[in-house]
Amino acid sequence: MWRAYSSLDTGLKQTGRSTLPPPDRFIFAHTSNAYWRDYAKMNQYILHAAFPGMGLEFAQDWEDRMNTYRPWVMDRVVFADRAAAMKGQSFLNTARYAAQAFNLPGSANWWAPVRGNVVEFTGMRKEVGRGTTHKPVITYVSRQGWGRRMLIQEDHEKLVAALKRLEREHGYEVNIVKMDLLTREEQFRLASRTTVGFGIPSLPSLYLTYFIRHCRS
Repeated sequence: MWRAYSSLDTGLKQTGRSTLPPPDRFIFAHTSNAYWRDYAKMNQYILHAAFPGMGLEFAQDWEDRMNTYRPWVMDRVVFADRAAAMKGQSFLNTARYAAQAFNLPGSANWWAPVRGNVVEFTGMRKEVGRGTTHKPVITYVSRQGWGRRMLIQEDHEKLVAALKRLEREHGYEVNIVKMDLLTREEQFRLASRTTVGFGIPSLPSLYLTYFIRHCRS
């Protein structure tokens, strides 16, 4: 949704300054309030951090609107339709329905407003991690001990040893973390500083990977 919306401001700056007003509301017309919330509470955290003044509406709210039997007029609406996106060539090439939005024009800094707001919400300066001129920060998100999505223990130990060698020989900052042991603020602070991040993803770590991937221009 944000990539599509940001196409209306192709001059969006690295600082996150944009001519576009933040969205007033997100409407999940086919999703219930309870179903939308994930177990790690990342969905609600990110949206409220990125857009503090935004309202949320769910299937029940949409039904209430329908039951008034009146038209509702909005200044601007961005539709996200996963089923339609899956018919596009970009989805066929990448298996990611969000890829369709990248067919629209846009600034290389399209993600800056969202990233900046969330990073600032965690108590850090929004420009932290925006460049690569400092010492690289490598973060390995380990899931050892979870019982699933784990590396073979011997491979995990070899990976840790190799990372420690990079730290020792090149002075890189290396973080080997279990995200479930960190607060959400700590997770995003680390992600915003990370130059290279990797792990076997679940939903929460996918959110963090997205921030890591877009924290460098």
